[in-house]
Amino acid sequence: MKKSFFQSKKFKYGAVSHGITALVIILAVILNVLFSNLASRFRWYSDMTNSNLFTLSEEIKTMVSGVEAEVKIMFCADPDELMEDAEYLQYVFKTAENLAAEFDNIKIEYHDVVKEYNFFKKYAETTSSKIYTTSVIIESGTEFRLLQKEDFFLFTDETRTTAYAYNGEKKFAAAILQLTSSDTPLVLFTEQHGETLASDAATLKSLFIDAGFMVDTVNLASEEIPDNCRIVIINNPKYDFIGKNAEDESKNEIAKLDRFLDGLGALMVFADYKSSGDLVNLNEFLEEWGISFNHGTHLIDKEHSLSATGATILAEYEEKALGQSFYYDMINNLDSMPRTATKNSMPVNILWDEDPSESGNKFVVSALSSYDTAELLDLSGNVTEKGKQSLMTLSCDRIIVNNENSSQTDYIYSYVVACGSPSFVSNEYLTDNSLGNADIIYSAMRAVGREHLVADIEYKEFDNVKLTITTAQATRWTVGIAVIPPAIVAIAGIIVRIKRKNT
Repeated sequence: MKKSFFQSKKFKYGAVSHGITALVIILAVILNVLFSNLASRFRWYSDMTNSNLFTLSEEIKTMVSGVEAEVKIMFCADPDELMEDAEYLQYVFKTAENLAAEFDNIKIEYHDVVKEYNFFKKYAETTSSKIYTTSVIIESGTEFRLLQKEDFFLFTDETRTTAYAYNGEKKFAAAILQLTSSDTPLVLFTEQHGETLASDAATLKSLFIDAGFMVDTVNLASEEIPDNCRIVIINNPKYDFIGKNAEDESKNEIAKLDRFLDGLGALMVFADYKSSGDLVNLNEFLEEWGISFNHGTHLIDKEHSLSATGATILAEYEEKALGQSFYYDMINNLDSMPRTATKNSMPVNILWDEDPSESGNKFVVSALSSYDTAELLDLSGNVTEKGKQSLMTLSCDRIIVNNENSSQTDYIYSYVVACGSPSFVSNEYLTDNSLGNADIIYSAMRAVGREHLVADIEYKEFDNVKLTITTAQATRWTVGIAVIPPAIVAIAGIIVRIKRKNT
């Protein structure tokens, strides 16, 4: 009697084989689902990015390790929503989680800004910025900082649409140190002279904040410069400062700047060639520091320029050690120096010819210069001179500090930085990652700010995962991936089938 198919060895072996296969698949699916859920819940991950985007650097650990106050990092959405923002917010979220895991005094909270409107009311009422689901609030005690997700990144242009690097560690460190420090260093922008204020110089303001400074404005005619101020910024003034002609000495702005520098402060002046000649009192004050602006003139250099007219000139770095103090770290850390540019730049004349090492306690050096191919134009556009000119100078007042416990002479300094073009610190030039303007300002902070800067934390560039292939290449790859693997499987099946028949 012939056996039925279901009683044959072929069916029995096949059933066992298919059963084992099905069981393995089911187990694989169960394990995959289980592991995925556990990984999602407990945030298991391995950082395989080239720049360690998801790993805390030793620099931020060192800076935050001295903070004892309670710090709260508040996200305005659920964790799942944060991680779904694969483009940007996940990086911020992971840094916050790493900080909370590393330090017991740092906690994370999640509140839905849409559902918990009343909870966020106090944060919204005390700031001009709006709160979104992508906002981040860092709070300690009664103080807080409201940040938007774009604040944690560096972008290729002012529109802040495409980020090229993650700057989150610096943002977190700056906010935490500012909130918990009892004496946060201050940067003040002067006002009431037609200046470009911090509110209109958003990128420059952000550079100081990222470096660990507080930023505010000061009306020198009615306010004093506080003791915790490290740097005063005069950015593109149109009208003069009150000097000896003040009816009341309490309104003498030049005298207040003088006292501030005597107290080892630092002054940065960015002046425009069209209006600098009207600043009589300020110019007289700067001459006491060995510098003067070449009023009513600006430089062009068609051989070293970013514009066809030659007005946007490239700067040449100084070779002298003192002039290099602004960019010492850049020289040591970079294979090649980045381009630094400025537009309609007015030369800064150095009034003292003596060698700095022999000129007493006050001296002035050039930090950035034009190339010797530069031409000097007057207001009528006529070339009056050709050759190398100083674009940025550094004036120092050196004070000897007697150290009884050491045979070495110690010095402390006050500084005046002068640049003949406000464009050097404009939003356009500071956000251009092909230029080194922002690096120069960071270095200037380091030179004159007398503080350990958060700028020591480097940003982390995103890994380049773009495919640089043509459409034809993409088509060939698509066809290959879609056709070749199935073809290999089919051929292998045919071979196995033939061999089985022959055995």
